Amino acid sequence: MPDINTLRSGIESFAKRNCYDGSAYNTTVTKGQKPKIMIVSCSDSMVDPAVLMNAGPGELFIHRNIAGLVPPYQPEERDKHHGTSAVIEYGVTALKVDHLIVLGHGNCGGIKSMIQDHIHVGHDSFVAAWMRIAEPALDALKKETTETVSLEKQQHICEKEAIILSLNNLMTFPWIKERVRAGSLQLHGWHFDRGIFSTYNGEVKQFEQNYC
Repeated sequence: MPDINTLRSGIESFAKRNCYDGSAYNTTVTKGQKPKIMIVSCSDSMVDPAVLMNAGPGELFIHRNIAGLVPPYQPEERDKHHGTSAVIEYGVTALKVDHLIVLGHGNCGGIKSMIQDHIHVGHDSFVAAWMRIAEPALDALKKETTETVSLEKQQHICEKEAIILSLNNLMTFPWIKERVRAGSLQLHGWHFDRGIFSTYNGEVKQFEQNYC
């Protein structure tokens, strides 16, 4: 695991390789970001969208939070802290991205904690309050399975249900619904689990699995 000095050295190395007059990186930074793809994903340190997708600076507009969730549109609560909604609004209305991907992953700690008695850190915590967004995914899991199903299988199902929930929540934002219906924005649900990549097919309402 890297320590602070290793990370400092990493920044210095990056600067030497990329931050000089005429470099592609400096040119991109000077012109400003114009990504066509936005990603909402989990904060898990092992699932970095840019690393997974082999993307460079300026190619992806990324927002990360616990479990990669999207809350429903709540205009009556704009005075509260809505970081995820604000980032999505900026990506869709200001950057005008063409694609918005909800990226879930295997062994998600947030989903696992929710399945195991609704977050062990306590109902009055920030994490517990945030994970309540995903409770409909937990309800869907209970309808699909029985107690005899392994925790690993339950988690796998619930991770994907949370992606579907977030996709549905995205469509509650009026400016997303408008662009999707106009054909200028496409929503995607993706799940990655140690070499198994699944994409959500909204027409048949199920995930299609691909082995990397």
